[in-house]
Amino acid sequence: MARILVVHDDNKELKPLDALLVEEGHRVVIKRTALQAMEFLAVYSPDLVIIDSQLRGMDGVTLLAPIRGVPRLRDVSIVIMVESGQADLEKIQLARPQSVLHKPLRVEEVRDAALEVLARRNSTTITSTQNKPPSGKRSRLERHLPNEKTFRELWPEAMQ
Repeated sequence: MARILVVHDDNKELKPLDALLVEEGHRVVIKRTALQAMEFLAVYSPDLVIIDSQLRGMDGVTLLAPIRGVPRLRDVSIVIMVESGQADLEKIQLARPQSVLHKPLRVEEVRDAALEVLARRNSTTITSTQNKPPSGKRSRLERHLPNEKTFRELWPEAMQ
């Protein structure tokens, strides 16, 4: 189950997308403006952010830079939906989204892209945990890192 933030202001697309993602077992939070999304992201770290490029006020493309500018959000997966021919692709690519979808599209396509991005994210996590040293052995780096209790005492805000 992933935590997904959807930043979109069109109910015709939003409600079915929300229903499809929840049906897949994910927790979905919806924000209708870039400002609401930024307020949410100031506190929470979702696994995936799905952004519509055409939002009222600040557009979705402009929202990408602040997301990548926050250290704890740099690895958040992003799917952005853009109007064909109207997007600033250079600006989008600088933010390193995992998927760029060109409108018009069906909500099932957005869901499928989100599931694919989450699957890639999970396979990367699984691969990195498979490279651990044998049980009871600690790598040279791990021997120099603080244990979890010490880490929690030194950096309590990192554990939230």
